[in-house]
Amino acid sequence: LAGTGKSTTLLQLTQKYPENVMCKTVHSMAFSKVGVSYRHKLVPSLKAQNILESGLIEEKTNLYLRSGQIVETLNRFMNSSDMELSIENVPSRWVIEKADWEIEETIPIYERE
Repeated sequence: LAGTGKSTTLLQLTQKYPENVMCKTVHSMAFSKVGVSYRHKLVPSLKAQNILESGLIEEKTNLYLRSGQIVETLNRFMNSSDMELSIENVPSRWVIEKADWEIEETIPIYERE
């Protein structure tokens, strides 16, 4: 949905309606009612470096590749409706590496209630 004009549309609506009308995105309305309960779980853009510094990855692996895979897997999980992290959250382009993927590496970083 990036670049579809959501912000531009919202700005136009804000200018069109009187000041007593609040223009909000669906996401901001949902967050104010539901998402605020999960604020403590939000992290400011998890980076591969954060995972490297966590000590979760064994030294024998290519650290930057592995930590990048973990970041992308976590992003796929957090943007899904899945309640548990699973091998299905690993991007398919890493299918060869799925055989030795240790899901336990990722679970301590983020667990869903």
